[in-house]
Amino acid sequence: MVSGDRTSSAKTDRTTKKPCHACTEYKKCLNEVLHCKDQDIQVAEGEDVKFDCNVKFLDSIGGKLEFVLEKKDEVGVFPLKTSNKPQIHIEKAGKELSGRYTCTAKTKDSMFPISRVDFTVKVVSPPKPLSLDSSVPLPAEDMKDTFKDNQLAQITVICATVISLAISASIMICICLLIRESNREEKASVQKEPTELEEVKISMDIEKSKPDTREEATQTDG
Repeated sequence: MVSGDRTSSAKTDRTTKKPCHACTEYKKCLNEVLHCKDQDIQVAEGEDVKFDCNVKFLDSIGGKLEFVLEKKDEVGVFPLKTSNKPQIHIEKAGKELSGRYTCTAKTKDSMFPISRVDFTVKVVSPPKPLSLDSSVPLPAEDMKDTFKDNQLAQITVICATVISLAISASIMICICLLIRESNREEKASVQKEPTELEEVKISMDIEKSKPDTREEATQTDG
């Protein structure tokens, strides 16, 4: 009875109707050959993790499939979850979920591995909530008003600079004109001084010539 029960519970070959016993080494070799892809997953602590074990060619395989998710570490490989669908979810991930995983697709009839997808999961700390003091982006209208204010301030600064330059230029022109006029007056005064000296000299010459004229008149009378 015992042997009969074992025979009836074992998988049988569809052609020979004999019990099937998978070779362990063959299964291991097949599992290595059918390594299909690698995926990196990063989630925040407390979020759900989704393992996508699907491979394109699995749709063309007849029969039902089973997907086995296992975790790998230094000690070995440990089954974690089994599903009839290629998407396997783990809710509310904790830091301990970080590590390496493998998801193997197997046929339910023979339990031979068909495909394998490896995952590297990294669970990070959740982002800190924004405090009231933290900077919040301004709405579009406020940004427009700020832009207008900045533009007005720039125009005001430019106008003030231009006016200052104009005033400075006017002052410099006035100073130059005053200096030029002063130089002109000095030149005119220098030119006048010789003329006055000449007039004095002429008058002195006239005075000197007058006695001679008187002497000539006296001699004539004699």
